[in-house]
Parts: sequence; C-alpha cells; structure tokens
Amino acid sequence: MKNFIFSILLLAAISTFYFLSCEKDMGVSHNPSNPDVIVINTTQTNCVQIIAGQNIVAGELCFDDVDTDNNGYDDMLKVTYTTTNGWELTEAHFHIATGLSGIPVTKKGNPIPGQFAYNSGPITGTTYTFNIPFSSLNITCPSTAPFSRYYAAHCVVRKDLGGGNWQTETGWGAGPGFSGSNWGMYNQFTLYCDNPPPPPPPNYRCETAFGKGIGSLATCFICNFEDPPYLLQNCGGSQGGRWGWSNGPYNTGTYTLELWAAAGQCITSNGTLVGSININYSGSTAVVTYTTTSGFTLDEVHLYVGSEPLYKRTQGQQEYTIAPGQFPKIAEGLPPNTTSYSFNINNLSGPIYVVAHAVVCGNF
Repeated sequence: MKNFIFSILLLAAISTFYFLSCEKDMGVSHNPSNPDVIVINTTQTNCVQIIAGQNIVAGELCFDDVDTDNNGYDDMLKVTYTTTNGWELTEAHFHIATGLSGIPVTKKGNPIPGQFAYNSGPITGTTYTFNIPFSSLNITCPSTAPFSRYYAAHCVVRKDLGGGNWQTETGWGAGPGFSGSNWGMYNQFTLYCDNPPPPPPPNYRCETAFGKGIGSLATCFICNFEDPPYLLQNCGGSQGGRWGWSNGPYNTGTYTLELWAAAGQCITSNGTLVGSININYSGSTAVVTYTTTSGFTLDEVHLYVGSEPLYKRTQGQQEYTIAPGQFPKIAEGLPPNTTSYSFNINNLSGPIYVVAHAVVCGNF
C-alpha cells in the first residue's frame, strides 16, 4: 500500500449515471486513522470514471504516488488515464491548482484544456500517465496536515467503428461541472502524508556467525576452495578464504558452543557473542539447538555433523566444502523474531565433528 491517501471529494452533484455506476461502492466512510486506505467520495477506490461525450463511460482516471528517491516518503504524483471498451486516447491534458480559480477557464467559465499545465501531445494507446513531482505542487512529506488540491483531467478519445470510420469524443475525469455553458468536469483531492515505519536501530544488521567450541575442540578454518584440489590442505590459515570453526571430535554427551558473529578470521575480539549452540549426542542421534541472546534473532541456520572435520559432498569428485548453503541441514527465511532452532541428525556413530553456521540479525 502507498504511503499516503488520495481522497477525491466530490464538490457538487454528479450526473445520475455516475452515481448509479458507483452505487455498489458507496457507504465506506473515510477513516483518517487508517492511512493505508484510498478513498474517492465514499468509495474505497483511488479512481474516477472517464466520461466521454457527456454520457459514455470510456475508462478511468487513477491517482497514485511514488517514492522516487527511496527515502520512505512519497514525492511524486502519478495521474493515469486508462481507456476501455474499445476507446483509445489521442490527447490528454491535466491541470492541478490550490483552488478552483487556478484552473484555466474563459470569462464565461468554460475550461481551456490547451492551457492546462500538463499536455501529452498527440498519443495513441489505451493508457497515459503524467508524473508530477510534489515539489511543483508545494507538497512536502512528511507532514501532519493534509494537502487539498483541485484538478481537471481532459482527454480526447476515439473508437474504431470499422471501414475506416472513427467515433471521436471529448472526455473528462468525472466530477462536478464547470460554470460555463460548455461541458467539462473538475474535482478535488486531499492528500494525507503517511508516516513510514520507524527505521531500525542505527546498528541493526545481519551478520554471518559460527559456533565455536571450548579450547582445543574448536579448530579455526580459513579455507580457500576457489581452485582445485578441494582438499583440507587448503584450510591452512590463508587470509583469503572463508572463516569458521570445525568443532570436535565429540563422543556421546552434551556440549555447548559459543555463537560468534562477524568474527572474521576467527578473531572473536572483533566479533560479537550472539548466542550459543547446544549439542546433545546420544546413541546414534545428535540434537543441535541454536539459541540467540537477547536482542538477536536467527534469519538462517546451516549445519554439518559428521565423522570428518569438514563436510565432504558425496556427489561429483567428493569435494570438501565450507559453503553453508551446501551443508546437509539448512533452514532459511526463518520467521521474524526467531530466537531458537533445532536439528535432529540420525545414523551417527563414533566421534563426530560439528560445523554450525547462522545468519544472525540484531543491533551490533
């Protein structure tokens, strides 16, 4: 949903056909406490009909908003004409002003589309959009006050009748009529700036993390598996490889690993202790449970448990890998605020090694 509301408010009675066509949408009142509802009159829509030849529904005129600089606040108005039922656009003119007197009209009160601020020139097709920066409308979001603007949306539409014959009509975005003798319509919208959700804490981010055992049971690996052979010999402490810990060997029993995030090159003083990993190895089964400390959550977890210090893929050339996405146990895209996750690993025997990876998010 967009970050603010366009509430098109009809200022006078619209012709009977317009009310009848919208009757199915009537009865939904504007609720300013809900900034994610777009309301036109008392309908829950952000569009009005395009009326051609005074009594033909030829399409719709819709309002939208865009955040062009991705700062969380919309800063551009999109006004889109769309024709239907065989009609196509050949011209579009749009004008917007702070008051009705700002829309160009003759002394007799007839609108002058040729003097409107936004002009498509000759066009063909069933849709056309004017992109209007808020800055040109003296609108700046965020703002607690709504912005009210008047507009007139004119177009020329045509329909192919066959045999080289066309029906051409003038069209307007539905609304009250101007005071002059020529037909034309205007309307009004009220724009409510939305307050975007508060930004995360300044140090909030997601970091890679590995489990680290106690003492000599944790062996740092800094592996470079970019070039063959993909062997353990490539994990000799090179500064150019991936870091982490292989933990073990563990016989049956219960063990605890520390979960360290952003501890590049296995230097814990550069990282953050973000949780723990419990290993309960009994019989032929190990239950491995990740738990984060307060303020941190799990986004992904990847686990290898086996009889070798690193995971050896059985496919291909039976190469070793320290890429977490290739580990046997994977859980990604965990629900928000996940603080604990467990894996059961079966068919184990003898001493085991554990490489436990996670992506942890929080205020580092």
